[in-house]
Amino acid sequence: GIAQEAECRPVDVTDPKAIVGLAQELHADLTVIGPEAPLVAGAVDALEQAGLSALGPTQAAAQLEGSKIFAKQFMQRHAIPTARFEVAVEISIIGDAHGLQSTLAEKKKILDAIARNGLAERTRLLGYQPYPVVMEEARRHHVFLSPSVTASDGDTEGGAPVSLIEMSAAGLMIVSTTHCDIPGVVIHGETGLLAPEHDVDALAAHLRWLVANPSRWGEMRAAARAHIEAEFDARRQGERLAAVYREIDAARAPQRAGTVAP
Repeated sequence: GIAQEAECRPVDVTDPKAIVGLAQELHADLTVIGPEAPLVAGAVDALEQAGLSALGPTQAAAQLEGSKIFAKQFMQRHAIPTARFEVAVEISIIGDAHGLQSTLAEKKKILDAIARNGLAERTRLLGYQPYPVVMEEARRHHVFLSPSVTASDGDTEGGAPVSLIEMSAAGLMIVSTTHCDIPGVVIHGETGLLAPEHDVDALAAHLRWLVANPSRWGEMRAAARAHIEAEFDARRQGERLAAVYREIDAARAPQRAGTVAP
């Protein structure tokens, strides 16, 4: 098709930085953004911030086409006639109890809550799944809810949950808690939303806020991705770990120097 009329270049259309890079490489006088996905991702905003001319709506304006919820709420706010609507929710739970009585009891609470609130038809219980399936499910969803807490026996995450790091990088909106090192992964109000441990009302409020403010998703997802790339890249983490080992080694050097071999 179009390859017969024009030169095609491979580029991730959902990555504004990649689009800017290609426009700069081609010395483009004007970049016309057509598809919905790059507009919603903020391609026009990124091009203009780089001093390049672009044709297309900004990320905020693109929400009218990219988000049915945003469009419906916009029409309601401005008294534009539209059909009645409600937000359809599908919940997927990955994981399972692993034999201990405490985990079985927790699973029963979850199942009871699903039944009590009439969510059975909207909830998928997937059990344990391999990594590729987890990431495929991530691509099918919008929000990752992971409210970690300190267990009754004192057990904790003991650091930063890898699942939050990967879901942030994958572009999901994150709702979690201020447990352990999670605030270092999710910056509240900037890259996701955090609630105090055991505060169910706060978690629910965060979910409602996400539904009511889809226009903020793009900037928060972009900020989350940038934060993960800057702070949790494997090479960056390796450099930091090496620096810790060097610091420990330097502190022990005087002790080794004063040791006399028998």
